[in-house]
Amino acid sequence: MSDRSRGRGRGRGRGRSRGQVTDTPGQFAPGRSRPDSSPRETERQPPVPHYRDSSAAASPQNSSASAVAGTHSTAAFGTAVPAASQYPSACADSTSTDVSRSERPTEQARRVAGDRAREKGAPASLNSIPAIPPAQTGTSQSTSRPASRLQVPAATGSSGSTSVASSPAGKPDWKPPLRPGFGVEGKPIELRANRFKVSLSDKLQHIHHYDVKFDPAELKPPKISWKIIETWSEKWKRDLGGIRPVFDGKANLYTARLLPLPNKTAKYTVNLKVSPDDKEEKTFKVSITWAADISIKQLNDALAGRIQSCPQVIIQALDVIMRMTARVTLTTIGRSVFGSRRPESLGQGREVWFGYYQSVRPNMWGVDLTVDVSATTFYEERPVVEFMCEVMNWRDFRGSLSPRDKAKFLSEIKGLRVVPNHLSYQRKFMVIDVTDEPASRLSFPLDQEDGRVVQCTVAKYFHDKYKIALQYPELPCLQVAPKEKKCFFPMEVCKIAPKQRCVKKLVAEMNKKTACRPAARQKEIRGFVTEANFNHDPYLQEFGIKVDPRMCELTGRVLPHPQLQYGGKAFTVVSPKEGTWTMRGHKFLAGIPVHNWALLCFASADERGGQGGRGGQGGQGGHGGRGGQGGGGGHQTDSGQCCCWNFVRQLQGMSRRLAMPFCGDPRFHKHGDNHWQLESLFNAIIETCRETELIIVILPERGGGKDEYSELKRLGDLVYEIPTQCVKQKLARECKPQVLANVCLKINSKLGGVNVAIAQHLRCPVFKRDEPVIFLGADVTHPSPQAGRNE
Repeated sequence: MSDRSRGRGRGRGRGRSRGQVTDTPGQFAPGRSRPDSSPRETERQPPVPHYRDSSAAASPQNSSASAVAGTHSTAAFGTAVPAASQYPSACADSTSTDVSRSERPTEQARRVAGDRAREKGAPASLNSIPAIPPAQTGTSQSTSRPASRLQVPAATGSSGSTSVASSPAGKPDWKPPLRPGFGVEGKPIELRANRFKVSLSDKLQHIHHYDVKFDPAELKPPKISWKIIETWSEKWKRDLGGIRPVFDGKANLYTARLLPLPNKTAKYTVNLKVSPDDKEEKTFKVSITWAADISIKQLNDALAGRIQSCPQVIIQALDVIMRMTARVTLTTIGRSVFGSRRPESLGQGREVWFGYYQSVRPNMWGVDLTVDVSATTFYEERPVVEFMCEVMNWRDFRGSLSPRDKAKFLSEIKGLRVVPNHLSYQRKFMVIDVTDEPASRLSFPLDQEDGRVVQCTVAKYFHDKYKIALQYPELPCLQVAPKEKKCFFPMEVCKIAPKQRCVKKLVAEMNKKTACRPAARQKEIRGFVTEANFNHDPYLQEFGIKVDPRMCELTGRVLPHPQLQYGGKAFTVVSPKEGTWTMRGHKFLAGIPVHNWALLCFASADERGGQGGRGGQGGQGGHGGRGGQGGGGGHQTDSGQCCCWNFVRQLQGMSRRLAMPFCGDPRFHKHGDNHWQLESLFNAIIETCRETELIIVILPERGGGKDEYSELKRLGDLVYEIPTQCVKQKLARECKPQVLANVCLKINSKLGGVNVAIAQHLRCPVFKRDEPVIFLGADVTHPSPQAGRNE
């Protein structure tokens, strides 16, 4: 595979400079927003990084702190406390460890050991030679004041007691290096972070942890465990001495005072209705056993620097306590809380719910509560027929479904729960299939009163049994679980059940609904904190916990902008303004001319449009006509010019301005209707011009062109080794200058060009060498357990 075919352009016509905060003093600092339709649900703290450069920390006591923006800890805003708050151990002691070269096992020593092992008949492996453990060889004093020693432990025991990460036998425990100090570069700026200080009462010495087991062990639905514990605490409230327990929904229960349990364990029987429509109560057995007493003194010692690790079990318990009221009264997904704001429609039968994300975090100056705006997608509670019209983009209902329409609708509704409206009670059924036959012809065996069995259609059954004359008898029916019972419902008698989360990513629609300016985001967060009313929360009062409603105020630093170098007759150096820059008026540093290229257009027929003759079969058409199926086409003029050719002309003009010109018209251009023609089209391109450098593809708007995209990328990258550039039909029709510049950025990168570079005098020594340099980027995400299925 050639180098150019492996290139992946990531350029943009308009960029954003990372790590640059340009807010005026007192302004709310924007950072990475989190309109996540899939909030994080893990209870573990993020890993502890090692900061060699001390330019990414802040402290209320430090006069100069970093303004490096966008951490997961302060999800909505770039604050000056990423290291101090999210990564507690990075704000540690002012000493660090090092290992000299003489103490490290050399490669020669490993080879000698391997030879000796082979002589003895043992398998040789470099990994079998243990590395010499780091030794305390000295300390390096920080230029700034010493930071906190707070660190996050490597592991937490499941029984409620903190466990230290153990190493293999004969090796000492590994500890993360300590942060050397704080940076001083940049202009100081006053910031506010979406973190609220948490205070613990002096009377709270221990949090008592209990293990909870249910019989039956597998609860259906799983969320019924909350109702069981709530019923148990209310029923035995007097026997428990008025204690308010908090529960995490799985197996952990916490109290501020010891429960009066004989022998530290007790069994209870709870009777309740799983759903309001149940006629009889179900019996559940609950076993509660004391597990551990979590000492608050360990947390205080960690915050004061007397111990180097903060017990994660304490933070986990505080997290459960802080969310208990929201769990009982609102809808929670992971650490996000929804239900207090009115949802907004997204189209396609979906709506966006707005809420807030909260998480307890330790840092160098105490414990705080991070609160951020959160948003996720739910299915709208509406009739199934209306839902079908939404997802199929139908304005007028056609009355029947083609096999293609049925397959698309099945992919949308399968796995969703529906509620029939013809029953005297409310019950949810999960859809598992859509029938091939409509309700007017779908029949099933029906037992008669005289013992006979007759075949009856679904439409006739609903007319005779429920006196319902179906309005759409030609529509297929929904088959619901369990599959063995073969239970069918007409679409028009069902509606989508409420509170079903949509796990499908709707990035563009969500961005439109959730994007807002920092001041508006700050106002929303304060509004959520006011609504939560933490200081009047009965569970927080039980444990003596208070939350300061004011945001954390601190001092950050605006780091200087990097200078960027562009091309042209005389190289120009540009300094970004307010963290952004644009290609307007500049040329690529090293543009690659495109001499031989091809155009494939999969735009719908109404968008291709136009007049003119058809091209010859299998050949390249002239300049007077449009190519037909399998044939080449030429240019179109005036009103007959299609969006494809208008896009080509605009792209050629933009490429010349950016110094990577398209030399001439495409050597090959065709129109296709589906991805099955792609391989034959690629062969035709190679036969027409073996030196083809690039293929531009216009994808249809309806359906997103997913099939065409996956297939042409496979052919272009793996089979023919020709770079491809895809453009959606809507963007090709609009031809906005910013879109054209973005396309040129991607094409130039894929062909091996250089779009922009850091100014020569600012480059690191590694960039001044002739050897190639590769950048490896990595990110950490925390998908929730429900990411692969519906709630």
